[in-house]
Amino acid sequence: MSVPPPPPAGFEQAPTIDENLWSALCHALALATGFIGVPGFVAPLVILFTQAKKSTRVRINAVEALNFQLNLLCIQVIFIAAIFAAIIDLNELSATKLVSVIAILLVVGIALGLYTLVMPIIAAVRTSNGENYRYPLTLRLVK
Repeated sequence: MSVPPPPPAGFEQAPTIDENLWSALCHALALATGFIGVPGFVAPLVILFTQAKKSTRVRINAVEALNFQLNLLCIQVIFIAAIFAAIIDLNELSATKLVSVIAILLVVGIALGLYTLVMPIIAAVRTSNGENYRYPLTLRLVK
């Protein structure tokens, strides 16, 4: 029995079903674990440690999901600090400024919540179809 020839130079092999599954799970589990009180970066980190040596593609997606979740964590900490700063200055703000601060925090909070929900879903769908997904507006903290 002969072994099939390797693909020509410049062509990548199609990802396997397992690679698609693990890549999609990197993104989907990051979102799902947040609903049960586990920080979103835990699932991609576990997948990175357990599957990275088996597949470069899974490693790429686990690192991308991990970076996205770490960015969200930093943004959430900054957002919570802004809320506390607004609460501390509550007595010193005029009614107009107070309404403006509340409106800004509300809009930013809703936008952040939607971004947190929608982006991992998009990433999971795209990676399950064999693509490597890169989150927009994300600092690559983990290489």
